[in-house]
Amino acid sequence: MGKETAISLEKYFFSEREKTLLQYHTLKASLFRYPGGIHAVRIRNSDGFIIILPFKGQQIWDAVFNGRNLKMKTIINEPIETDFFLNSYGCVMMHCGALRMGCPGEKDDHPLHGELPYADYNSAQLVLGEDGKGKYLGVSGTYEHLPTFAPNYYAKPLVKLYENSDVLDISMEIHNILHQPMELMYMCHINFRAEANGSIVQSLGWSEKDMVLSIAHLHEQDKLSKSKIELLDNLKRNPALTQTFKKDDIFDPEINYFIHKPRVDKDGWAHFLQIFDDGSGNYVSYKPDLLDHAVRWIWKNEDYEVLGLVLPSTCDPEGYTREKEKGNIKKIPGGTSVAFSIKSGYLNKKETANMKKFIENGCK
Repeated sequence: MGKETAISLEKYFFSEREKTLLQYHTLKASLFRYPGGIHAVRIRNSDGFIIILPFKGQQIWDAVFNGRNLKMKTIINEPIETDFFLNSYGCVMMHCGALRMGCPGEKDDHPLHGELPYADYNSAQLVLGEDGKGKYLGVSGTYEHLPTFAPNYYAKPLVKLYENSDVLDISMEIHNILHQPMELMYMCHINFRAEANGSIVQSLGWSEKDMVLSIAHLHEQDKLSKSKIELLDNLKRNPALTQTFKKDDIFDPEINYFIHKPRVDKDGWAHFLQIFDDGSGNYVSYKPDLLDHAVRWIWKNEDYEVLGLVLPSTCDPEGYTREKEKGNIKKIPGGTSVAFSIKSGYLNKKETANMKKFIENGCK
């Protein structure tokens, strides 16, 4: 592993006028502040850029490569200062958890997706270095969750953009700083655009056993029209209906599939790809032995177009009480850490064609 250098980021470094902080070979990092006051780091390579919010959840707010914006279509144009992420929901990626995650049920009192999505980070760093994939710039930091008489932990994410790749390395370390075990619920929530004619290729089948429609939506059937109930029933029996999106497709309310037992390559990585008309694609890869649950999330109407191609997680997103009943809550022993890694980003035409062939050949 190569050497890595970290530069502490202070809030007074940022202003509404974007300024370059450093250039590392063909990579460049600049800092700015949105009009609403949120601090942002833009990291560029020769193909495009990502924007990370170093002090607000360390969200990846934007990602653009070869002129294609990867993130979901939303009415939110820029992040704002708020205590609840749904009031500023327009990111490409956010971390969810870590004590609670998912949609709270009737017996739950936790916020949607927990405290991490828009957490106020105590510190942030710009990192630069080189590893087996090449030279990179990235953003890391520490969120300290330290309430008295309650679980305490540090969250330490890292996102790296490489000089010669538009696939990001995303990681999260959760460290339990107390002696007692700590319950864990975590999800990496990646929000691509549900683009018309985009087709999905995955190291997973398309049967009802491979992709199980979330029963939470079936509970709402009494509130839905007859046509939407029929749509849900069709999607439950035939998940392949979502393999390619048509321009006029409407998925509202949102659709969630629980993903079961994806195939992996020789190193344990599962692979998911969305291919566009021009032959390029969006991509996600993760290790199901560590993130042993995953969700496909689709929300598409006149105002929003969102594809959670695969959202790797440690449990399903049905809230604390339901997940505890299902036995899905993990525990971190006192004084120890867990770490997760995800690869996500953009593939050019050649890379997309190669990945498609790799997946269709059984990840071999």
